[in-house]
Amino acid sequence: MGIVEFSEKVKNAIETKLGDEFTVEVRQVNKLNGVVLCGLIIQKPDSNISPTIYLESFYDAYESGITLACIVDRIIEIFNESVPKESFDAESFWEFDNVKDKICFKLFRREGNETLLEDVPYKPYLDLAVGFYCLLEMEGIGAGTVLIHNEHMEEWGTNVDELFKLALKNTPRMFEDECMNMSDMLESLAQEEGIDAPELEMSAPEKIRVLTNKQRVNGAVTICYPDILQKYIPESDTNYFIIPSSIHEMIIMEDDGEMTIDYIKEMIHEINVTQVAPEEVLSDNLYYFDSRERTLQVV
Repeated sequence: MGIVEFSEKVKNAIETKLGDEFTVEVRQVNKLNGVVLCGLIIQKPDSNISPTIYLESFYDAYESGITLACIVDRIIEIFNESVPKESFDAESFWEFDNVKDKICFKLFRREGNETLLEDVPYKPYLDLAVGFYCLLEMEGIGAGTVLIHNEHMEEWGTNVDELFKLALKNTPRMFEDECMNMSDMLESLAQEEGIDAPELEMSAPEKIRVLTNKQRVNGAVTICYPDILQKYIPESDTNYFIIPSSIHEMIIMEDDGEMTIDYIKEMIHEINVTQVAPEEVLSDNLYYFDSRERTLQVV
């Protein structure tokens, strides 16, 4: 059974269990880098918004022997935990004054996202694109995001430059930058996952640091914050490699002459293929920061 047939089975089972007052729909959701996921949407009759529940992990669980009944029960449980307590105020969203303080930006690759870039406002940055989204707070689901499309920009009567100016002000305020040694980052992540640090080998070199935001979500865009590299890299004779780890973080590493550019680029490609979710891959390229010239470029 493929995921399409599985999705229909899940949809039909949930419709039967919840009854006619709920609407259940399966949609193909286009993510970054050409990734397409199966999204399940359960709609309450008195609500105009609902979270999308992606079915790929449930399909894997089904293939490994978990029953369809258990999967359906878990999906309904997730829906009940995350369904918003209020409807989305669509009319308010279309008023620019209501959203301009909530416009932020994120970084993603241009290559592989050409179709998306035809439909969204963006600014080129190195080999990447700075896109925009609106951060929404709703009771019951917390923070949600709406990717800003050209139709939004046109309806608001604004342009890319103004969106960028607003996002440059809002994003650092809402998503404060964070830069720490790789070992400290691993230890912090271990603690968040409830893993004792001694169980992990915290052996990352001191010269390697992770640049992200406090939330560690879409943190690679912190590289676009004003004077961010000047903040964390002193003016000196030492230059730095900036490695695009994923859409969530950048890695800052001293160029001490031990690694060649070709070796690091090969490493980036290998990690992107084997360790990073396809929709979270940022770039296969490597960036170089000249500490004296204070310039960043693709190498």
